[in-house]
Amino acid sequence: MDTTDKQQLIASYQRNRTPYGYTTIKEHLPSHHQYWLERSPDWYRDQARGIGDEAVELIECIIAKRVHPEQAYRSCDGILALSRKVGKAPLLKAAKIALSVNEPTYSFVKRLIQNGMSDLTPASSPEPARLPEHNNIRGKTYYQKTLNY
Repeated sequence: MDTTDKQQLIASYQRNRTPYGYTTIKEHLPSHHQYWLERSPDWYRDQARGIGDEAVELIECIIAKRVHPEQAYRSCDGILALSRKVGKAPLLKAAKIALSVNEPTYSFVKRLIQNGMSDLTPASSPEPARLPEHNNIRGKTYYQKTLNY
């Protein structure tokens, strides 16, 4: 394919007959598109290492969920932006919660931070209260006897 401007040849591309194949030449892209081509999963992992271990694990989970890693870049950018906006500590707390409930997504982490849920510490489940001894409290043995006739 030839590209012309006022009858002057600007660029020439070899045709790619592979279905859905790419023939993009990096230098011919606008600068804001070239910026995205320099990104890679390793680049995002390196950025997350500067935040903390939970952030690295979160980024890895986000990238692993997609068939093509490039599909996860916007979510990863969102995570990095949250770190700059709210700080590392709230992001790490939210990432830890998101990983523990198996919901490693940008939107979940963002909601945790917005709602102040990342500041809460998970409470341990309290021991069930024991029933007081009393004649009117029958207990499980009573019901087992009545059901067995």
